[in-house]
Amino acid sequence: MSTLKSSAEDLTLNADGSGNDVIIQSDGSTKMTIVDTGYVEMAGATDVRLTLGSTGTAGTNDASWLRGNGADLLYNSASGDHKWEVGGTEKLRIQAAGGISFNGDTAAANALDDYEEGTWTPEDSSGTDYAVNGAQTYVKVGRLVAFTMDVNVMTSGGDIYGLPFTQDGSATGVTIGYTSYSGGVYGFIGSDTVIHMYSLAGSLINSSNDRFIIGGTYYVDS
Repeated sequence: MSTLKSSAEDLTLNADGSGNDVIIQSDGSTKMTIVDTGYVEMAGATDVRLTLGSTGTAGTNDASWLRGNGADLLYNSASGDHKWEVGGTEKLRIQAAGGISFNGDTAAANALDDYEEGTWTPEDSSGTDYAVNGAQTYVKVGRLVAFTMDVNVMTSGGDIYGLPFTQDGSATGVTIGYTSYSGGVYGFIGSDTVIHMYSLAGSLINSSNDRFIIGGTYYVDS
């Protein structure tokens, strides 16, 4: 026999016997079902389903999940990952160890674990700021850094210091969009935070009062 009991301020709804659900209706229409196996169905079917507590009914030992239109939408697995699915296919996962992965790829090495935007300050070798035009910007997505700069007056040597992150060790070329330097010049980033600029003959340039507009991308270790 199903029972309704009140003790102090607690209210107990009991569907007596194994396999029986607790059903809440309005005017004979089911609005919520508390299913015997441990989840809640809204609107009387599987339109929306919420499970709290480990039941094993949505995948393997899922701790909590939300179900819609017969497919799992969002759930927290026993491993601690949070997953989003569309039509039963995983589209996005927030990994407990850190990072976001996409389309069922669970490899930690492929997870996006950082996004950042900011500004940086080009400097000479002594740490003195160069005069610049506007903001010198960067965007970091995972290990990839994209940057821009416009040094209005580069007064010392052939190196520009101060990149926002240390390059990962493999030399990377940069794009020099404009320079008032009198000869041809190319630039690259070594395993540091420095843009090194050389003449086409291979000698480090010796800039004095020259303007450089440079952009590029490079990889960092993490």
